[in-house]
Amino acid sequence: MAKPVVPASGIIDKTLLNNAAGQCRAFSLLWLCDRIVRPAAIGGALIRMGNFMNSEIVGLPTQRAWGVVFDRVDTLPRHPVQLYEAAAFELIVPLHMGQLLSLSFILAGLFLLLPKAPAGT
Repeated sequence: MAKPVVPASGIIDKTLLNNAAGQCRAFSLLWLCDRIVRPAAIGGALIRMGNFMNSEIVGLPTQRAWGVVFDRVDTLPRHPVQLYEAAAFELIVPLHMGQLLSLSFILAGLFLLLPKAPAGT
């Protein structure tokens, strides 16, 4: 079975390369990240759809109606986790609001989700 492709390393390489190029042209890193996030999300979604067509990265067996039988693996209906991840990548594209605004929402969410320290410690 083929190993899954990890698109994060290519995204990191492009970010570092663009940051180096941006410093030569006086672009900020946040401006470059704003330009990279949409194509990276679309590319990640296309990679996961390719994984679905090649029967790679199959999910757990299921009895649900949306279970998919991957003939290359076995005859059990399985969760199409590749499509779930492709949909998650596609949610990034319209919800992207800029790096500074997103960062404040991430920090606020972490503040609300992390457990509070007990009083007196």
